[in-house]
Amino acid sequence: MRRLGRNRRTLSIVVAVIGCFAAVIASIALAYSASATVDVPALGSEWRCHRVMIVTICRYIGKQASLDGRRLAAEIRSFRVD
Repeated sequence: MRRLGRNRRTLSIVVAVIGCFAAVIASIALAYSASATVDVPALGSEWRCHRVMIVTICRYIGKQASLDGRRLAAEIRSFRVD
């Protein structure tokens, strides 16, 4: 029984240390992250991409077709699988 308690305590300490380390790394990453606009020719001019740290995030800014309620319901029904 004594050994089981010691293993749990050791595991708790290891988890706490890893959690603190992850929090410090995340804080540093957020503090020093600068968003930079990136040109991605493969996507075309209708996309805007930003690089934050090591991640590139792209968003479509071209004209998007909007559907009214009835047309949207018809589109959903046409894709329904029975």
